[in-house]
Amino acid sequence: MNISRREFIRQAGTGCAVVLLATGGGIAAPVSVLAGSIPRPTKDDRCPVCGMFAYKYPHWMAGYVFKDGTKVFFCSPKCFFHNLFNMDKYQPGKTRDDLELIWVTDYYTAKPVNAEDPDMRYVAGSTLVGPMGWDVVPVKGVDAAETLKRDYFGEEILRLDDVTPDHIERARKGGGRKTKY
Repeated sequence: MNISRREFIRQAGTGCAVVLLATGGGIAAPVSVLAGSIPRPTKDDRCPVCGMFAYKYPHWMAGYVFKDGTKVFFCSPKCFFHNLFNMDKYQPGKTRDDLELIWVTDYYTAKPVNAEDPDMRYVAGSTLVGPMGWDVVPVKGVDAAETLKRDYFGEEILRLDDVTPDHIERARKGGGRKTKY
């Protein structure tokens, strides 16, 4: 899978370590290695949405790094998305365009991953419960998403930009699933 030079420069410019494979005049898809460049919350960093200490939930935490260096940490993907949809409330004067890096924790590996990675999927409406209750669960890869959907009765597999405020609002109201079983 080849990507454009412009896309490569954009991805490399986000601070991700990139591994290149030479291919007859083209650029191979980069492999992002984020674990070393993703900031970790301190014991004082609270989720701006719910006030919980993000460091206490390493298997669920997520975060942003703004271009000005500001770091924001979340206890769960649900808070991460709620903030993303309401940035004017939680980070007045900033927009999504001001973000340098957004990351989530992969459910199966418990490792931080770039939330915009094309392989990332978000399973909505599952029976999984995070620190804030029902959640939209991030996993890397279609196979992992299908497994999670099957094993935890998920309703939808989404890409980052397909997650809507409605998905998050359903999870915030304590019913991540559209239907009860």
